[in-house]
Amino acid sequence: MVILQPAFNILMICGCWRPSFCRTTCNKAAYLIYTIFVVLVLHTFCISQFLNVILNVRTANELSESFYMFIATLLSCCKIITLLVNHRNIENLGRKLEEEPCKPISTEEVIIQNKFDRNIGSITIYYTILVELTVICMILSSLLTDFNEKKLAYRAWLPFDYSVPSYYYIAYVHQIVGLIGTSLLNVACDVTVCGLFVHICGQQEILKHRLKKMTLEQRPNIGKIVRFHDYLYGLVPLNLSFSSYLDVQNSWI
Repeated sequence: MVILQPAFNILMICGCWRPSFCRTTCNKAAYLIYTIFVVLVLHTFCISQFLNVILNVRTANELSESFYMFIATLLSCCKIITLLVNHRNIENLGRKLEEEPCKPISTEEVIIQNKFDRNIGSITIYYTILVELTVICMILSSLLTDFNEKKLAYRAWLPFDYSVPSYYYIAYVHQIVGLIGTSLLNVACDVTVCGLFVHICGQQEILKHRLKKMTLEQRPNIGKIVRFHDYLYGLVPLNLSFSSYLDVQNSWI
């Protein structure tokens, strides 16, 4: 897609959006395996946090520390499932925003669309950098403290004894990968939903521009403007259906 390119690049990294160059059967199968791998890492990380809350927590401090990470991982699991389930809706909405009558037909409309696309693109980049810098600091802090003492980055219940060195390294890497995946998924889902709303607002600005331009014409094509308005009105349920599903997940959490 042309719009929301930074957001869709993050979705590709998260295994939620197959790249356009994956057209052969082998490439599609490889990306499907990657998606399954991401889903398994996130869900196993979430399960280990949940079982830790149920089985290992003894004090209020341990509960607050463990429950915080469990909520974050649970939210990321809900979001990746939501993105995969609503893949077609997101694709359809993005395509509709690039086709007629949403496609810019003048230089002024191109400028309007580019302005909104640059704004959401900049927000996506800054938001991603901020979140990932935080994650890097958390990882470095864990490497300097927990790793030297052979402790896990986060308290977790595991079905094996991670005091064994080989098992410990596997468990530690699993938590670090899960942390990175959790952060990227939260960013990708947030900027995708907000970005689609922003582009619909951009289309409203284009509609306003066409209305002003119509007043200068001797014989304005009012029917074309009305059809564009109805088209935009029909785009809202597609976006709301995706965002409302996320709201249900978040309120449940």
